[in-house]
Amino acid sequence: MKFLKQIGQFQKYLLALAPFLCFFLGYVLCNLLIGNKTYNTPQLIGLSLHQAVEETSPYHITIQLIAEKDCPGAAPGTIISQKPSAGRLIKSHQSIFVVITKLPQSALAPDFLGKSQEAIEELKQENKVKLKTYGLQYSAPKGSCIGQIPQSGQPIIDKKIIAYTAQDKTNKYIMPDLTSKDLLEVVEFLKNHSSFS
Repeated sequence: MKFLKQIGQFQKYLLALAPFLCFFLGYVLCNLLIGNKTYNTPQLIGLSLHQAVEETSPYHITIQLIAEKDCPGAAPGTIISQKPSAGRLIKSHQSIFVVITKLPQSALAPDFLGKSQEAIEELKQENKVKLKTYGLQYSAPKGSCIGQIPQSGQPIIDKKIIAYTAQDKTNKYIMPDLTSKDLLEVVEFLKNHSSFS
């Protein structure tokens, strides 16, 4: 009788543990059949981030950038350290943490506003930028800069700057008030005054 009671208690414990045992056996079976494959960590030091991603993507290993440091002699964006180190075992979907050399900062636009044509040319040479200038009628000394794109202190894209300079042309026109005129009258007026068309 005692033996039967012990078997009954054992069955109760077994039923309570059954979900945990099923989960554990399923996990082990999935790992055996599908597997979470392990690979040797590739050597990434000396590669660019793009090259490192190409190297690791077939194994579903991600690259995580954790820092940028100065490293004289190394090209910007080059990986200079990695964890885990090359040769250690790593599983799919794990990360390799890398440190790269600092990328060059974008050059910022110099301040051309109010400067003469000669000063603008000097700044252009110093900053090694391509400059395109456009002349506009403006009441400022001839050749002085009255506007620029990008503005002073903004990043320069493709090392190109556009500067607008004042011209001494003083051709002025008085624009007539055409607000109450119909379209035919306006067209006729423009035909008669070709400088407006």
